[in-house]
Amino acid sequence: MPTTQTSNDELSIYVGGQLTQDAVIKETEKILIAFPKIESQMIALLRERFKANKFNDERMRDAVNFVIDNYTGWDKLPAIGDFVKFDKTVKVFTLSELQIKHKDAYYMGATYDPIVREYSRIDFYGQLRYAKKEDIERYNLKTWSKK
Repeated sequence: MPTTQTSNDELSIYVGGQLTQDAVIKETEKILIAFPKIESQMIALLRERFKANKFNDERMRDAVNFVIDNYTGWDKLPAIGDFVKFDKTVKVFTLSELQIKHKDAYYMGATYDPIVREYSRIDFYGQLRYAKKEDIERYNLKTWSKK
């Protein structure tokens, strides 16, 4: 799955696709059911913010579901930021960062090598980085291949 770089050490799993009108309608209807006091002006602004922040259908659906499932503001309405800040990211590392992170495993002379066992190489915008094997598999990240 293609991803979007969010910082020097993270990838957002949401990329590509677009924000379709059908998905916007469906998700804003869910918001109105969960939070019936939200006014139409806020829904219009929220739709605009989803587009401006380059949400695709999947990220918008996940954000709406997350806010519905986790919002704790008793008798208050969620803010636009509660929806827009939602993202799922994968942490990526350089080899030297992993060596520092797992230095104790090497100093103790353990036979278990956490870097080899838990991480694999990925292509991070043309640069070699490492990510957890489970994240690579779950999100179908592009693996590193020598050019």
